Amino acid sequence: MVCLLVRKRKAGCQSNSSWKEIAKKYLRRKEYELDTKKALGIAERVKFIDFTKKYLQFSKTTKSLSSYRRDIFSIYHLIDSFSTYNLIDITAYDIEMHR
Repeated sequence: MVCLLVRKRKAGCQSNSSWKEIAKKYLRRKEYELDTKKALGIAERVKFIDFTKKYLQFSKTTKSLSSYRRDIFSIYHLIDSFSTYNLIDITAYDIEMHR
């Protein structure tokens, strides 16, 4: 990474590597780190209640008044069951049990 950004030969840089090869290695490393974070659940965790607030703001500005009211009504019933959940933790089973 340092080699790519500084464009100088440093310890650990291979002198016969092209910039394209170094960039590909860097990209693979970043993709691996991102996949690992997702697998471990380190990715951003958003609470259901926080998501609903943002969604209702979006709904109010982009939808008709009747659609916005319908969204409020629908979300109101979901908040009782899912307000403490992170979005990533809500499963199909949880939704079925809510019905």
